[in-house]
Amino acid sequence: MLGKVLGLDMKACAKMFLPMYLVAAALTGLAKLTMILFQHNDNTLVSLSIGLTMVLYGVTIFALVILPMVFMVIYFYRHFLTDQGYLTFTLPVKTSTLVVSQQINGIIWTILSVVVLCAALFGMFGNYIIDSWSDIKEMFRGIFFFVPQALAEFFGNKVNGLTRILVISMLVVEVLFLYSSLYASMALGQLYTKHKILGSVIAYIGIRIAVSILNSVASFVLFYVNSVNVYLAYQVVEQIFLGVFCVGITIYILKNKLNLD
Repeated sequence: MLGKVLGLDMKACAKMFLPMYLVAAALTGLAKLTMILFQHNDNTLVSLSIGLTMVLYGVTIFALVILPMVFMVIYFYRHFLTDQGYLTFTLPVKTSTLVVSQQINGIIWTILSVVVLCAALFGMFGNYIIDSWSDIKEMFRGIFFFVPQALAEFFGNKVNGLTRILVISMLVVEVLFLYSSLYASMALGQLYTKHKILGSVIAYIGIRIAVSILNSVASFVLFYVNSVNVYLAYQVVEQIFLGVFCVGITIYILKNKLNLD
């Protein structure tokens, strides 16, 4: 049943994401073509056209970073917390299945958006990327090693393979927690009958503050453990636990406390 629900969610979200991807492809092609044809032209009008095209391209890149989260928030809100929710909850499907499908759906579209973003960047700067690949590879390698190294130096440890795996794992579960916390915030927000959106914003801020306090306390305590791997492992476990907890809150509220008035 989860597969069927996920398929429907993916199909519904495609109506939002695919046009964005097509626009990204079109603007990338236009920006690249403009640069090739007019890069040595000093005409003022041409320069303005190039500038406008590059601005639109920049907006597109920014949109590919931000809009996946925005689209999924809008889809969740419409699907569960508006009048459409009456139809959603008449389906012979468990609330938990609906919520988990939303979570997986958001992750899949986020991954696809990252792929499109990388393609758009390569389409525009492909020649430069290929020519400078060795330098770019070194830059990414530096970033990949810098974060673990900085943490290791803070804790007085040495970096090893487990440290790097834990850093990557921490980044991955942070994305998972992002969606679960957003959905939990909207579920909590709808308890405020007259101010659902404001309630959702307040709930999200409250969740982030609570997580920050928890992280600060844990960092203070774990500093005395003097192990970077223990600290990172805690962060991964914490994010997984909080993600599951937020999903549980969302399921409970939608199942027992839903208010569509």
